[in-house]
Amino acid sequence: MKIQCFSLLSNYAIDEYESRVFESGVYKWKLIIYPNGDTDEDYTFSVSFSIADIDYLPAGWEVNAIFAFFIHNQIKDNYVCFRGPARRFNAVIPRWGLSKLISKETLMEPTNGYVADDNCVFGAEVLVVKSERVNEFTRWFTSSCTGWGFHEFVSIADMTDDCCFVEIEITLQAVVLEAPEI
Repeated sequence: MKIQCFSLLSNYAIDEYESRVFESGVYKWKLIIYPNGDTDEDYTFSVSFSIADIDYLPAGWEVNAIFAFFIHNQIKDNYVCFRGPARRFNAVIPRWGLSKLISKETLMEPTNGYVADDNCVFGAEVLVVKSERVNEFTRWFTSSCTGWGFHEFVSIADMTDDCCFVEIEITLQAVVLEAPEI
């Protein structure tokens, strides 16, 4: 994506600029740039990726993707790459990005080569990561025979060669803290 007259985005206080729709995997995407940052007090350049046409996706859809953003250095004729982590896009969060990607001062400095003759060139890459939905445990593990879950665990010493080890990752979804009494 090449933006000519890049300074006009700031001069006319354009908060965000969307690219044309592009495809990766079987999904349509948009690149969104925030030339003045993604918050009011920000003096950085930020970028995000969004699934396009979400109204046409089936109920309960989700897409796992890894994305990268490139800025062309027009002096050195190469790209600087900013990679984002793997993210899950869905109807609740259809947009993920890289906040505070690069300071406006660094981006606009002529000797850095990112903006030359008031033109700036960007690139984007989205890699859709296929994953299979895994059935999740619906019970808590507990050492109590009165609660949900297994009332005892097999010790490692009792395992035989027919056993297999399963590695799981536990993600904390929320923490509820009680307010102290005053």
